[in-house]
Amino acid sequence: MAALLRLLPLLVLPVGLSVSAAEPFGIALPLDGEVGRTCYLQSTPDLEGGPGVADSYCGSASYDGHDGTDIRVPSMKDATGTAILAPAAGTVLKTRDGEPDVLVETSDGRAAVRDRECGNGLVIDHGAGWQTQLCHLARGSLLVQPGDQINAGDPVGKVGASGLTQFPHVHISVRKDGVELDPATGRPLSEPCAEGGAPLWQGDLADRLAASRTAIIGVGLAAEPVDGAALRAQGPPPWPQRDSPATVLWGWAINLQAGDRLMLRLEAPEGPFADHKGEPLDRSKADYVGYAGRRLPPGPGTWVGTVTIVRNGQPLATRTELFTVR
Repeated sequence: MAALLRLLPLLVLPVGLSVSAAEPFGIALPLDGEVGRTCYLQSTPDLEGGPGVADSYCGSASYDGHDGTDIRVPSMKDATGTAILAPAAGTVLKTRDGEPDVLVETSDGRAAVRDRECGNGLVIDHGAGWQTQLCHLARGSLLVQPGDQINAGDPVGKVGASGLTQFPHVHISVRKDGVELDPATGRPLSEPCAEGGAPLWQGDLADRLAASRTAIIGVGLAAEPVDGAALRAQGPPPWPQRDSPATVLWGWAINLQAGDRLMLRLEAPEGPFADHKGEPLDRSKADYVGYAGRRLPPGPGTWVGTVTIVRNGQPLATRTELFTVR
């Protein structure tokens, strides 16, 4: 996936504090989903000061100059109606709506959203110098306006793909006294990645997000090889029919590293049908689709598809789905 441009912040205006300076600050998941099942950590801030990339865990789940945390749903189909939630109580400072939802795949698309990379979004003042910014909300979905008082978990809009996006997600930036912080560690983005820190995510959310950053986000059957861009835009394709020219198992993963393999195995009702061990990747992949199949239509019965991410010779994640062909 091509590197995205740095998001430009919305205008931030000072207002009265919303919470006591003595209260500890923490942020909740800004999206109505289940981490690791319906939503995933796609990108963290880039903590590498030079031209390279380092995510919050000194890995590759970021891109050059990224200043926030991206929590995604797999496709635009999954985004429909999914609520964006206030990460903490506060006062809405600034909002923007009206930007279209378009997945950007070309340089012309990037140019079309220049200076509006955040798309539709809002800035919230939480008091004691804390602010958050949410970006890429669906056009026309914003539920708040400047001056509104909101609580943690209140719906403020819906997941979309406005601004500079290649997948539907919410981008959250966190600031303390104007300094941008990494919510996974609580450290300024100017500091290099390192172990430890004090996460700003509430409860065990930091651990759950970290565990979801390399994941299998989709498994399905199709009548032909599946294109990643089509999956992001439209969701899973229809299953193959009894007269389809082929039966293909596809697996969709995020944040694979160089050397990882994506293994796919498809079992027909009568036994093994396709088995693909996968080639080691030559470089990291933010979004990757693999597939295995044969030029035969599916027979009736229950099919079993298994997709596994292999890292350093060991299974890292496995997902199995059952498909009943009638």
